[in-house]
Amino acid sequence: MQKGPGHLSLPSSCRSRRGVLARLVADRRGVTSYAVAAGLVTIFGAAAISTDVGSWYAARRAAQNAADASAAAAAVTLAFSTAEAARTTGRDVAARNGFTHAVGGPTTVTVNVPPTTGARTGDPSAVEVVVQQRQVLGASGFFLTAPPTVTGRSVATLRDARNVCLLALTGQVTAGGNATVTVPNCVMASNRRGGPGMDFGGGSYAITAYSMVTVADCQGCNGNARIALTEGAREWQPPIADPFAHLQSKVMPRPTNGCASVPNGRTVNLAPYESNGRRVLCGNIRVNGGDTLTLSPGTYYIHNGSLTVNGGGTVRCPSCVGGAGVAIVLTGDAASIGEVRLNGNSVIDLRAALTAADPDYNGILIYRDVRAPAGSTVRLNGGTTMSLVGGIYLPSSHVEVTGNAAAIACTVVVAASIDFRGTADVTDCNLVGTRVPQTRMVVVAE
Repeated sequence: MQKGPGHLSLPSSCRSRRGVLARLVADRRGVTSYAVAAGLVTIFGAAAISTDVGSWYAARRAAQNAADASAAAAAVTLAFSTAEAARTTGRDVAARNGFTHAVGGPTTVTVNVPPTTGARTGDPSAVEVVVQQRQVLGASGFFLTAPPTVTGRSVATLRDARNVCLLALTGQVTAGGNATVTVPNCVMASNRRGGPGMDFGGGSYAITAYSMVTVADCQGCNGNARIALTEGAREWQPPIADPFAHLQSKVMPRPTNGCASVPNGRTVNLAPYESNGRRVLCGNIRVNGGDTLTLSPGTYYIHNGSLTVNGGGTVRCPSCVGGAGVAIVLTGDAASIGEVRLNGNSVIDLRAALTAADPDYNGILIYRDVRAPAGSTVRLNGGTTMSLVGGIYLPSSHVEVTGNAAAIACTVVVAASIDFRGTADVTDCNLVGTRVPQTRMVVVAE
C-alpha cells in the first residue's frame, strides 16, 4: 500500500522486533527481586561496617585506658628508680590491660622518657606512653581493603601537692616521750623504704598535722586518738624530692687563707666569711650561760668544729632584717665535721637570707656537710626561747628539735631522721626564700 510523501514504511520484521522491545520495557516482573537484592547488599554492608566500627571504638577506648594506666605507673616508678625501669613498668602495665608489646606484631607499646611529642616534650619528670594495635577486619572485609590501627596516647607526671615541713630522707620521723607536735599547715613525711617511715606506738604525745606521708608504711598514723590530721595519712607514696640536694655537691672552702679566730669574752661579734678575709672558723665555738654571740648577715663556715650554745647563752643577728640573714655551715674533714647543739633555756634568734651572698644558701639557715659521719645527732633543743627561721638541712644526721617559737612561720627540717617536739609552719617561707618540699601526686597531663 502506498503512503504519502515523508512517511517511512518499515518492514514487518522490524515492526515485530520493536514490539518485543516495547513489551520487555513494559514488563515489570522480577524488578522487585533485583531491588531487594541490591537493598540487602546495602543493609548487609552497613551492618558489617557498623559492627566492626563498634568493635574498633571499644578497642580504641581500651587502648587509651591502658595508656593512661601505664603512664601513671611509669611516672611513679620514675620517681623511685631509673628511666629504663619506668619503661619496663609501662609495658608491664599495658600487658596487664590486654596490650602486650610485640615487635612486628599487631600491638606495640612505646614508652618515652622523656616525652618526644606534645607540651611535655623533653620534660625529664614526665612519661609518654603510646599504645597501638592493628585491628582485624570482620565482615567489613568485603568492603575495606586494609584494617585500621587504634591508638591511645597518654603523658603522666608527678605534680606538687602539699607543703612538707618535716622530711626524713632515709629514716623515720618520730615524736618521742611526751612530745607535743603542732604542724597544722604542713605535712610530716619520710622517704624511708626499708621499714615504717613513721611508727607511733605508746606514749602520751599529741600531734596535730595537716597529714603524714610515707614511702613505706605508716604505723599508728591513722585511727590514733593522739594524732589529729586534716587529711588522713597516706602510705606507699612517691618519694619527696629533696629541695636542698644541690648543696651535697657544693665544694666547701678550706682554711687556705688561714682561720678566723673567735674572740674571747662574754660578748662576741663574729664577721661572716664574706667580710673576714674569706676565712673559715676553725674548731669549736661555745656560748655559755651569760655569753652573747652576735652575728652579722652572711655565711659562717665552721671547719672541724661544733657550735654549742648552753642554757643562758644567747646567739642573735639583730641586723638580719628584711631579706638579710645568716647561713651556718658545718664542714671540714669528713671524720671531724662538727655538730650544732642548742641546749635548753638558750636564747636563739636567727633567720636565713632571702638573697644570700652565696645564692646556694638562699633560705638555708643551718647546713651540715653531707660527708659528716652518718648517724650522728644534731640537737636543737632551745625550747620556747628558740627562733629558727629557714631551712635546716642535715642530710646524713639524726636531728632532735624541741621548741621553736619563731615569729616568722618558716621552719623546714630535712634530715636523715627527725625527732620533733615543737611547732613548725611554712606559711611565711617566701619571706626568707626557703624552698619547701612538696608531696607529689600522679596526674595525667596529656
